[in-house]
Amino acid sequence: MPSIFAKTCIQNHKHWALTAVFLWCSVVCVASALYVTVGINRGDSIALAIATIVISCAMLRNQLPAIPLARENKILLCSVIASDVILAFVVWLTRSDAAMQSPWEHVHPWFFVMYACVTALLAAGVWKKNLSLLALGALITHVGLFYSIALLAFRFGYAYDPVIHQAAENYVALHGKILPLQPFYIGQYAIVPFFHFVTSAPVWLVDRLLVPILASISIPILGYVGFVHGWRIPRDRAMFATLCLLMYPAAEFTFTVPHNLTILYAMWWVLLLPLALRSTNGRAAITALSLAATITHPLIGVPLFIASITAIIIQKFNRRMIAIVGAFTIGASLFCMLAFYSMRHGASPS
Repeated sequence: MPSIFAKTCIQNHKHWALTAVFLWCSVVCVASALYVTVGINRGDSIALAIATIVISCAMLRNQLPAIPLARENKILLCSVIASDVILAFVVWLTRSDAAMQSPWEHVHPWFFVMYACVTALLAAGVWKKNLSLLALGALITHVGLFYSIALLAFRFGYAYDPVIHQAAENYVALHGKILPLQPFYIGQYAIVPFFHFVTSAPVWLVDRLLVPILASISIPILGYVGFVHGWRIPRDRAMFATLCLLMYPAAEFTFTVPHNLTILYAMWWVLLLPLALRSTNGRAAITALSLAATITHPLIGVPLFIASITAIIIQKFNRRMIAIVGAFTIGASLFCMLAFYSMRHGASPS
């Protein structure tokens, strides 16, 4: 007899990614609710983590697809993984505490040549090939090197904004919440202390790892699932299409601030939208995703939430006027959020 949690999930292998996104966003929302009400603390965080593990096992049971370890090009894909590890180690050995405008200023020009060669090897390894664990691992490793360059190159972190947010997160870890409550950045100020309490890792380490690691793992996986099952790209082309996501300017995913975390949520939304609109649980997943984005950074999250509601209504009623009204509402929400932020802070959000 399936559990009550399993009944609520999408009983199809190709929808397990939507279940995973829904679970992540649920944790963000519940942690944020704790932050706003009683303040986030170690006991509640551990209880939430245990509940999430139990519910995840129930919801994802029998959903995960059977993926072969390797299909073809084993030596080529292993060479890609080894090359990425070596490149990461070289950058790590030469890390610096000097002030630079970009982490790419830190690396030698030969790094770009080597990275381009490894990218070409990976492209050859996944071109017209179906999914395998080895190919997925090579994609995650390659994307991870790209998004983790600031982590590797800078001894004390990159950019000034993360330092401010880390100070706020340290305060939250000590006191539970920041008073008076503000409607900004709650999603990050709740999830970073949550992982700090659950793992006992320092707040600064959780903060630095959050977006780069989350992006490195999620974009290849959700990219493949979204391309194959949502955007209808053939399976033997989807791995290469996922690799092409590297062409997206990745500065947002190299360090953690609420804006960058919300941009990552927006990318998930775009990748999964066509798949999500085909089922009730999928629509719940993108709604939860847009809600998590709103909690983290309202300037991006509110338009994303309106877009989610508009897309769901269009899917149900298929009226052109709904799309027009939705587009105007999204535009109006941007102006309203900018005006609200300016009145409260007298500056543009970051």
